[in-house]
Amino acid sequence: AFVVRLDPTKSGSAALSYASYLGGTGGDVAYGVDADSADNVYLTGYTLSADFPVTVGSLQNYSGGGLNAFVTKLNLSVPPGQALVYSTYLGGGALTIGSAVAAEEQSFQITDNAFQNSYGGGLGDGFILVVQP
Repeated sequence: AFVVRLDPTKSGSAALSYASYLGGTGGDVAYGVDADSADNVYLTGYTLSADFPVTVGSLQNYSGGGLNAFVTKLNLSVPPGQALVYSTYLGGGALTIGSAVAAEEQSFQITDNAFQNSYGGGLGDGFILVVQP
């Protein structure tokens, strides 16, 4: 996967203000991206990499096998090489894909009486995950 930030006030190669790869030695695809007002960029997608970049203390710092989702937070205002704020795998041995992410600057609380709190069967279920790194 890759991340690119363009400056709309500039043209040509001067418009490129940030560019980076994101992934390991397997296949990595980003499907969802969002940003907040503090120069943070949030990405989600899937990875087949057993060495996808994860951060210490992440929710899941290992591949669950197969195709795993990922959630990554980058801060584009820090020096090069220090942009990775938070990154985690999501998933087990089955197919797990992150398709959308939202940078929400308000708190969100999950209740005990959630609409659905377990796998419903069939080919797959959607999921909502709130990460506060």
